[in-house]
Amino acid sequence: MTTLVGFFQSTFGEFWSVLPIAALIFLLRVLDMSADTLRILSMVKGHRTRAALLGVFQASVFIYAITEVVRSPTHWIPMAGYALGFGVGTYIGSTIAEWLSSNHVLLRVLSRTHSAEITEHLRGRGCRVTVVQGQGKDGPVPILFSVVNRDVAHEAMGVIRKIAPQSFITVEQVERAVGGYVPRLAGWRPAVRR
Repeated sequence: MTTLVGFFQSTFGEFWSVLPIAALIFLLRVLDMSADTLRILSMVKGHRTRAALLGVFQASVFIYAITEVVRSPTHWIPMAGYALGFGVGTYIGSTIAEWLSSNHVLLRVLSRTHSAEITEHLRGRGCRVTVVQGQGKDGPVPILFSVVNRDVAHEAMGVIRKIAPQSFITVEQVERAVGGYVPRLAGWRPAVRR
């Protein structure tokens, strides 16, 4: 009985002494992985200086976190903090990246038979639409271009799929736009919910 009590005291005493280190490692990994996501986003967008500075910061945080884990390699609590911090940091980093990304997308629609109806519907909802004639395998194909809010694009795609189920739709992130007109689309009413 005495050995069992001693076992629980040593186990839980050790647990409470290691828990602050595990919490620190967790927070460092959250910070590290969030910075990693932003670093990659900066590289993709061509912001080399920002990516390099984030890389230096990320590496410094990572080295400190891994050093804390290696100090007690046989204890599972710091390792759990490290692993959980990795997952939570990835989630938080991708959420931040979504917040920082442009809210506008380029909606491109190819519909051989219903392009006029789609154009009329989108314009009726306040979207600006440019129509260009393309050449497909079977002849001319109207190509519709519209820069819209990301949420509007989802709703518009649902409407387009109802009007012309065979249409080809692509959506691309708009990183930078100069000139032209992008309305706020405050009056848009979703025809199809996500």
